[in-house]
Amino acid sequence: MYFNVPGSMIKPALAVYDILRRMTCPIITINIGLSVGMGAILCACGSPGQRFVYPNARFLISKTGLEDAVEGQSSDIALAVKEVLKDNFKIIQDFAILTKQSPVKLSNDMKRDFYLTAPEAVAYGVVDKVMTPSKPFKLRVFRGTDDNVVNFGHFSESRRVKSGPEDDFVYHKPGQN
Repeated sequence: MYFNVPGSMIKPALAVYDILRRMTCPIITINIGLSVGMGAILCACGSPGQRFVYPNARFLISKTGLEDAVEGQSSDIALAVKEVLKDNFKIIQDFAILTKQSPVKLSNDMKRDFYLTAPEAVAYGVVDKVMTPSKPFKLRVFRGTDDNVVNFGHFSESRRVKSGPEDDFVYHKPGQN
């Protein structure tokens, strides 16, 4: 599962969390951008050794808040706040298991927005490894009609991309076939 979560509502995210925790197949998670709050927790739900982060991706770990403005009597507001506090307690307990951090440390870290770079997320236990390419990405750009070629570019200057054995990027030059 790829994650780039700028934030989420807690109840739907907890539903996804429950499903991920019940799955028996290996779950590979990859943070490709910024995973905030429950996005960070869902990314940590991957199978041990299968939780990855791209080198420039980050995590923002924070406590949850009220999803919508609460209106009504003070007793209604107190109930909503009590529910958020229960959710935060549950999230901290579960996140402690996933990251192997103590609930006290997590609670202290989550008092304010807590950003983690890719290497920091590995050290913190959110993910297992920073995903880096083992070999340089190789592309050959040319004009052609092969079925296994992907078009890209502007309408007037369509280009095609196909993997090639070259180590360097080779670009189509006008007038070449």
